[in-house]
Amino acid sequence: MRDLLTHLQDNNMMDSVENCLIHLDITSLDIQQVVQMCWDNQLYDAMIYVFNRGMNDYINPMEKLFQVIGPPLREGKALTDEQVVMGNKLLVYISCSLAGRAYPLGDIPEDLVSQVKNQVFEFLIRLHSAEAAQEEELYPYIRTLVHFDTPEFLNVLALTLEDFKNDKQALEYQQRIVDILLKVMVENSDFTPSQVGLHYLGNRVPFQICSRALFLSVACGLVRSCDPVEAVIGSQVLLELLQVGGVGQFDEGRLLGLAEKAEFYQICEFLYEQKHLHDKILHCYLRDPVRKEEIFNYIHNLLSMPGYSSEEKHCVWDKALLHIAELVTLDPVKSADMVAMHFPEEVRPIITRLQVS
Repeated sequence: MRDLLTHLQDNNMMDSVENCLIHLDITSLDIQQVVQMCWDNQLYDAMIYVFNRGMNDYINPMEKLFQVIGPPLREGKALTDEQVVMGNKLLVYISCSLAGRAYPLGDIPEDLVSQVKNQVFEFLIRLHSAEAAQEEELYPYIRTLVHFDTPEFLNVLALTLEDFKNDKQALEYQQRIVDILLKVMVENSDFTPSQVGLHYLGNRVPFQICSRALFLSVACGLVRSCDPVEAVIGSQVLLELLQVGGVGQFDEGRLLGLAEKAEFYQICEFLYEQKHLHDKILHCYLRDPVRKEEIFNYIHNLLSMPGYSSEEKHCVWDKALLHIAELVTLDPVKSADMVAMHFPEEVRPIITRLQVS
């Protein structure tokens, strides 16, 4: 085996060296020498394999890769092509390790799966790296992955969530990572609140496993944006976050106050719907320039369809009647149809009210 590797190396057949290493028993080799050879020749798959299979070491490969891609990312420098390759392999390796799969192929021995998973989680949430400089920020490994490829890192977390639904300890680790990740992104000026929300939504990482305080930070950022474009995006992002479970993370009264102040009418509608305050939803439609004309369909559906109590229907009926002048101004034809169908006995009072107004 040693002679074969030496022959391949002497003939600069490094791809063949790597293929041999990841398919053969390496326990008879000088592990440290092989690791150094792999590192010197950018054989990262083989290096990881040798660490894992030769020494049951699943952490050192990550440390070595982080040591290369971390510094330039912290300094805001562009990565070289080789560093990008290393970063991508790092993400795949983390994903495999958390899922019980060996990298680059096969499975982790069954008796090591839980241990490896916990070790990887513990490594990722470390406050500092092994050789931390004094100015190093907290959670350097998570920060590095966020800056390297936010969507892919979140995708790794989302995929592991599916695997860990019945693993209480793993879920606790994952919640810790999500909290740290969200904290890092919220505090980083490179990410707007909408971008934070969109990243989480796009990668199916559930906000319901993050802390209430961090959800509050994102939500407040979304509703307080001064940029008109950011505000529009923020409204939609916050609505989607609520729809996927975020409402359980928030004081609904406070969120409603923030949404009303920011004129996020769809957020208000969502929260009013939760409380069955359907009459207040009419106000949302009337004040929303984008959806104002949809109010007629809303009134008709609520007054016509089953599933609403008599009290709820009566509140909407009263509110529509109260705003009849505004509705007529908005669309006289639709208003006439609405009155004919739902307010036939109120025609004369409505005409009188319109004449006075």
